[in-house]
This record gives sequence, C-alpha cells and structure tokens, in this order.
Amino acid sequence: MAQRHARSMAARHSMDHAGFYSERGPRGARAENVALGCATESCAMSMWEGSSGHRANMLLPDVRSYGIASVTGGGQRYWCLVLGQ
Repeated sequence: MAQRHARSMAARHSMDHAGFYSERGPRGARAENVALGCATESCAMSMWEGSSGHRANMLLPDVRSYGIASVTGGGQRYWCLVLGQ
C-alpha cells in the first residue's frame, strides 16, 4: 500500500492522502504519514517524529504492522508510511 501511494504521489507531483479512506483504510490501514523532499528514510522518520500529529500516528497502540516506501518524481522524493492493524 505504501509503495503504491508513494508511486501515485510522485506521478501526480502531489503530496497528499488521496485514496486513504476509499482504498487503504478499508484494506486495513489505520493511519498514514506522507512526506516530501527527504533523501533518506531517517530524515522522513525524524520529520514525522517532530510533528505531534504524525508522531501520534506512529504511537497508536493498536498498530501491529507498517509499510514505508519512497519514490522519486519530478526531482522530488515522496514518502509514505502506512500503519496497520
């Protein structure tokens, strides 16, 4: 799920949560974090950890699995973290 959404954002040159409620949520995603511009996974994780809302997603007590992916499009790197049950 994370890879598909990162690929979609890169193709559309748009950082967003498009399709979360209609696609990823019904397939088991509990929350999702997206980022733009970080060259490394540790950079994206640091950005999310520094944001109260994104950090809260990563600390949800019922999350049992996750997927993280990045794709480059239009000279930018798009990141998606999908957190599931």
